[in-house]
Amino acid sequence: MGNTIVTLDDKLSFIDFGFFGPRYYGIDVAMGALMIPAELRDTFLEGVYGHSSIQEEEVVRLEGFMLLSIIGFYAFQMGNEKMHDWMRERMPKLCSDYGLPYISGERIIYSI
Repeated sequence: MGNTIVTLDDKLSFIDFGFFGPRYYGIDVAMGALMIPAELRDTFLEGVYGHSSIQEEEVVRLEGFMLLSIIGFYAFQMGNEKMHDWMRERMPKLCSDYGLPYISGERIIYSI
């Protein structure tokens, strides 16, 4: 939560969600969306994109980046043996509940 800014007019802004220093913008948006409860994602995305009519192909891309962000977190934790059991338990669920539906063309943006 250290990556938030409160502006002078009391607006909240989120910054720097990516792992990559100068990174790909899509990863930042995906990680931000993952931090927001599903019921607030439309509001978050409207703030990011500046409008509420997000194209279907953009949603598909965003969902892919959301999955990549989660997998990236697992990869980042590979050296942390305390996380291995936790990851072994959750990774099959990630694949079956989100990965397979995603590659089958189902929208998962509100279910992750």
